[in-house]
Amino acid sequence: MPVAVRAAAVYNFTLTPRDPIPLVRGWNRLEGRPRSADFERSLRAEVRDPLWFLTRQWQFGEFEGDDAGSPIDARIAYETAPLDGYRSGADILPYDGKTPLEARVEGEAVPFDLMLHMQAARVFERLLAHRGRGARLHDYIGLFVLDYDAGVAGEGTSEARAMFDAGQSFLFDAAQLIAAVRDGSHATRIAGFTGLTATESAQLVEAGQLLVSWYERTYTQPTQPPAWRPDRLDYHFDCVSGGEAVTLTADDHRGGDLDWHAFDVGSPVASGRTAPTVTTLSFLPTTVRFAGMPSPALLGDGRRQDRLRPARHQHQ
Repeated sequence: MPVAVRAAAVYNFTLTPRDPIPLVRGWNRLEGRPRSADFERSLRAEVRDPLWFLTRQWQFGEFEGDDAGSPIDARIAYETAPLDGYRSGADILPYDGKTPLEARVEGEAVPFDLMLHMQAARVFERLLAHRGRGARLHDYIGLFVLDYDAGVAGEGTSEARAMFDAGQSFLFDAAQLIAAVRDGSHATRIAGFTGLTATESAQLVEAGQLLVSWYERTYTQPTQPPAWRPDRLDYHFDCVSGGEAVTLTADDHRGGDLDWHAFDVGSPVASGRTAPTVTTLSFLPTTVRFAGMPSPALLGDGRRQDRLRPARHQHQ
């Protein structure tokens, strides 16, 4: 065989694994190692506080039952009333079920910093371009002039100043525009635009209203007095149910999720908004289960009642 052919065979030689599955395997298994061969005490199921079990039975009314038979039907009627009032100051305001209560309690006014001005300017630019009025953005820049020192919230830095200078071609005071749309002066202020027609004015007014809708949808602004108490570093507010004049008071909320345990029943307030709804249920009774209840093997039937006895302390 020529040398070149043999050299080519050497260089083209590859190793193919015969079995890609690794040959080394291992398992971990937990096994119990009892230290005694006598399980009599463990099987006795001793309890240290049998009186606690009896008090739990008393709380659930088990001692008032009759052994005459088993119930086959149970009926219960209860009343429910939605929350219809919220109070963080002196007045009770309507409760908004569409807004999370955490957002309403902890909401703070959003400052118009440079990033918010740039975001609003870009949104408004797209709204104008969608209506074929993108060139009118320069008129808004001249009408609602954005002053860096007075109109931009936050700490001024060299980087923020450089970004402000870079956005001069599209930046305007979005806070002034939103305020003009809300107070109805938007249409009057843009009437001085050069060559503005009635159709174009209506389109600009519509774009301003959509900008306000976007702003309110994106940023939840508080419309009630703040619930924050700076002297105690917590939130204090009330939720009112007008049907039964029930007040739920959160007196020491530190922030985060709100659940039933964050409220206490406060003094009733007669709001008279929503009447309670009465609901009647008919169902098959079943065993009551609750956290901390004893094992059914101990109290579930009478055959194991003899196991409920104090544990005997063994002295050595």
